[in-house]
Amino acid sequence: MIAPSTPPATAENQARNPAVGSCVLLPGTLAPTAWLRSPELQERLRSLRWLTQASTAAVVEPLPGAETATQPLPRRLPHEQWLHRAFNTSASQSNTWSALPVMLGIGIDQLHLNEIDVALTSEQADQLERAVKPLLEADQVALERVRCGPSEVWRLRFPQALAVECSSPLAALGQATHRHAPVGSDSARWRKFVHELEMAWHCSGPDQRFAAAGTLPVNSLWLAEPLALPGPYARHFEQIVLVDSGCTLTETWLTHCAQAMDVEIVDLSDPGAADRLALSVSRLWLDASALRARLADDPHAWVIALEALDRTLERYTAATNPVHALEWVLSGKTALRCRRARSGADIRDAQGASLWQSIRAALRGQPKPVRSTRPGKPFDSVELLSEPES
Repeated sequence: MIAPSTPPATAENQARNPAVGSCVLLPGTLAPTAWLRSPELQERLRSLRWLTQASTAAVVEPLPGAETATQPLPRRLPHEQWLHRAFNTSASQSNTWSALPVMLGIGIDQLHLNEIDVALTSEQADQLERAVKPLLEADQVALERVRCGPSEVWRLRFPQALAVECSSPLAALGQATHRHAPVGSDSARWRKFVHELEMAWHCSGPDQRFAAAGTLPVNSLWLAEPLALPGPYARHFEQIVLVDSGCTLTETWLTHCAQAMDVEIVDLSDPGAADRLALSVSRLWLDASALRARLADDPHAWVIALEALDRTLERYTAATNPVHALEWVLSGKTALRCRRARSGADIRDAQGASLWQSIRAALRGQPKPVRSTRPGKPFDSVELLSEPES
């Protein structure tokens, strides 16, 4: 771990900025309205218990993110924007940056970001590092490789701060790279560095060896974001639970934030991790298992991922979260919905029964019809998954 440039969040700040209950963050769960018109898909979605719970919450917060004539293409997906707001990390200038080895491909007339989170063996990663070692030494750039499952995140520490604005690899995946090129006063400095790195990899031939071994070649390094520490007004969770981070970069970034704030991080893919889920603590729960299907515009894989997500939440969250304090954050490609379950005294449904009772019934496996706070108008929980058009 690279030493932080500023002190981590203090206990005083943590006490001053407590999290309001637990939060379930579900990237990729919002989908185009056209997907939700299928009767078969609607029937499958209405059987999801977590969707019944989320539909009882009270507040809808849209977060526009699509490209318009006046608004450039977003640099991060909506859930990434939410995470940076929650942890108060908004730095755009730093000498330490996270980068991801990626696969660029040639389209009709331009380069595209074809693949991220490329699986690399330790031997292959060592070959990539050896090929660029002279370049790193010449530019006085320190490299730290962070292993995350079968993939790696590279952390680069430059001798001087690098002032650029970058796109996350998730936001740029499948798109032309020139639309997400870094901008800023040091963008030319980065372009020179990465072009020399790409030539070093090409001339040394590690990509040909990868192809011969039947694995996807790595031919570039994607500069993702500065390694900023959580700010003084970051939300403080007692636990961060990773079911599926959606991207190795997100996972290593969250791990960095958790270490800086002295917060326990629980990766449910680790053996025995479920035993570390304490009762009634404030936690951030991240499950991005539906994100890849949403980015690939695959409705069949998307609904399968939502059903798997339902089984995961049913298994773990009912016994470990105070149901009255849940916050649901659902996002898609361009929008985000934030719904909070307040106390039963604050919110009533159209028939006068408390929404708190609706959530408790859902958690016991006896979901009751839930209506909106506007009298007389039924609320269809499937509508919650419709991504607002920008």
